[in-house]
Amino acid sequence: MPDAILRAERIVRAFRQGSSLPALVQASDANSYIVKWRGAGDGPLGTAKDWIALHLAELFGIHVPPPVLLTLDDDLALTSSDAELRDLVRASKGLNLGLGFLDGAAAWQAEHSAGITQAYRDLVFLFDLLLLNVDRTAANPNMLLLGQQLYCIDFSASLSIRTMITGKSFDELPPLRLLRQHPFFTLQPCAFPNCDTSGRSLVNSAVQQIPDSWLQDFTDNVAETKASIVRSFDVLIADFQLILQKRLKLLSTLPLQSREEYLQQSKQNRQAFAAKFGSKAGPDSSNP
Repeated sequence: MPDAILRAERIVRAFRQGSSLPALVQASDANSYIVKWRGAGDGPLGTAKDWIALHLAELFGIHVPPPVLLTLDDDLALTSSDAELRDLVRASKGLNLGLGFLDGAAAWQAEHSAGITQAYRDLVFLFDLLLLNVDRTAANPNMLLLGQQLYCIDFSASLSIRTMITGKSFDELPPLRLLRQHPFFTLQPCAFPNCDTSGRSLVNSAVQQIPDSWLQDFTDNVAETKASIVRSFDVLIADFQLILQKRLKLLSTLPLQSREEYLQQSKQNRQAFAAKFGSKAGPDSSNP
């Protein structure tokens, strides 16, 4: 994956789905990227979680758009007539996350499942279970289909990575309940994933590439925080099968929530998260 910093030169269009208003931009390498504004949504913490997860996905064989670092300046705001976009550019000056644009990709829908192998569906679920990524549901799948290839996007609600960055622990049971809403939920995966442990250096490199400005709200020592994240990932990668087995066992004891219970629990989770961590920690949409 590229590690060069690219400059976003022109806004092509905005996508009105969701609350963070991602946009398609043309960059200094003449390619197109979806920019995820550091000044929107979960802010720098969500951006850092997404960056790490996108790189980790490669070790587990999950297809993701290639992530890049995009730098934005005030000149980019002048390329759009949309006042909301111009405000987002100004709030997101500096380094942002960019995702390689998958031209022709369509949002995944349930009827597409037949074209995706059971092994790959299980892999996506188990990867989200490992990261405790609670923001992939039937209503909000965060997946794109390009031909017969399924790509996963948006890992900014990955609670395991949040803990690695902030050092703040949490009770695993609430997010496990939410993971029962996963579109590929299963208690009997056809196989456990393999992890290319020889690629650990890729994740370590990705952590070192995290811009300091994405972490400064959560630590007084960025270098030590990055070193701590790397150590945590070494443990996660070494023990991932044991972690998955434990969580699958816990999941088997949890009842499936109704849609109404799910929405009420999500609301309570957001309120509890905001009360405990405040706005700087990045209010994940369904966090405990």
